[in-house]
Amino acid sequence: MIRVLAVVVLFASMGVYAMTKAPSDQSHASVRALRTLQHEQRNGTSLSNSVNGYYEDVRRVVAPYVLDGGVRALRIPIRRKHLWQNGEIQNVIQHNGWPTKQWLALKPIIDFSLAKDVAVVIDDHTYSAYGHPDLLPFWVALGTKLKETYGDNDLIHLELQNESSRGGWEAGYATNARNLIHGIRAAGITYPVILGWGGWNSIGGYERALAEIDAIGGVGALDPLGKVEFSAHHYPTTTGNDQARGDRSAPQIKGTAVSPKFKAAFDEFKRRGLRIWITEIGMGGGARGWLANGSGDPAFDGRAWFKEFTALVGDYPSTVAGVLAWGGGSAWPDTYPFKVEYGKGQWEATKDTDLWRSMIGFWKGE
Repeated sequence: MIRVLAVVVLFASMGVYAMTKAPSDQSHASVRALRTLQHEQRNGTSLSNSVNGYYEDVRRVVAPYVLDGGVRALRIPIRRKHLWQNGEIQNVIQHNGWPTKQWLALKPIIDFSLAKDVAVVIDDHTYSAYGHPDLLPFWVALGTKLKETYGDNDLIHLELQNESSRGGWEAGYATNARNLIHGIRAAGITYPVILGWGGWNSIGGYERALAEIDAIGGVGALDPLGKVEFSAHHYPTTTGNDQARGDRSAPQIKGTAVSPKFKAAFDEFKRRGLRIWITEIGMGGGARGWLANGSGDPAFDGRAWFKEFTALVGDYPSTVAGVLAWGGGSAWPDTYPFKVEYGKGQWEATKDTDLWRSMIGFWKGE
């Protein structure tokens, strides 16, 4: 879904963390070279401000999720138009009239994450079709930069596109995805790649996606390295990523239980021996507390929904690679219904809520 993010600088009283010195590039490559993450479930959150071209500050924003929250994966949604210009990955660009760090701001997040054994999902949040002519040169440029810096490291994942074709379904989806992945591999880039599908990447789209992939030879034909994983999204609301607006003080919820499409999808991916990420999901509202139905009709118990969903995910430790709650990072206003952030200026109050205790338990696998 197209999201309007508020560019908010987070100067919250979230605690200031001493930066742990990241290992050298050589150490990254040698200690975690070709690390296998199979059978590990890594839950976490998505950052946000990078979509606007401003990367999150490690000490103020990223470190609390890792050190206090215990996240085991972070999704960094970027727009390639900011990071990649004139065919090259940019250290700094002129953005809204100011010199703004790009690679020089992305790298510290990756450094910190890898040093803490946290997986990094880099997402091109541009809504392009997989056959878009810019995708291959972009991923080759970024993948090459990553490999030169970190070597082969399976903690780094490349989410090739967010909600491809702006919610439509791309003609030639499977063929275009295969050609993109083969082109990335031909350039010597070995990181795991994450592939979504059309229809806003909703969880129910897996049947059509797998059918189209089967028609070109199956999942094995997508990636000569066999390191393709999949992603799906879900928002339990009537308009997807539902903004609080007008007379709506909280999102309108459709249904009162976890969608049965999750179990159906997980069962099919397990049967095929495949891995799937939930790279976006609305789970709660930070300082607002548990997700609730704004109208109250039907009744919606956000805590019960969370408990049911996380229990289901726990039943598939080798199939569900991880669940990444949407709404993290510093860009979201306090009115955003899926905000997953320590409340601005309210860190002490927020971290002791029932929602946050439950989120932290989920992230830590407790």
